[in-house]
Amino acid sequence: MTPPVPDLSSTVSPPQLARRYRCKPEKIIGLIRAGKLAAFSIASEGAKRPRYRIDLREVEAFELRRSVLPAPKSTRRRKRRDPDVIDFF
Repeated sequence: MTPPVPDLSSTVSPPQLARRYRCKPEKIIGLIRAGKLAAFSIASEGAKRPRYRIDLREVEAFELRRSVLPAPKSTRRRKRRDPDVIDFF
């Protein structure tokens, strides 16, 4: 059984996604090659260069994985007072 073919209207190309993220298309292609962003190629079988398309659901999943959570508010630590020391001020 062949895998389902995604609707191309719900996909974006690396340059389109790069415009969205305000970066270079090479950065998006690097993420795809590193396996951090799932994509598929629409190039013909014997093509030397892939033509990547990225499903918008994969973009959403990528953004969720890469989202930054706010840092927890730290509590201020107090120094332990030495009972034998007297503070004069």
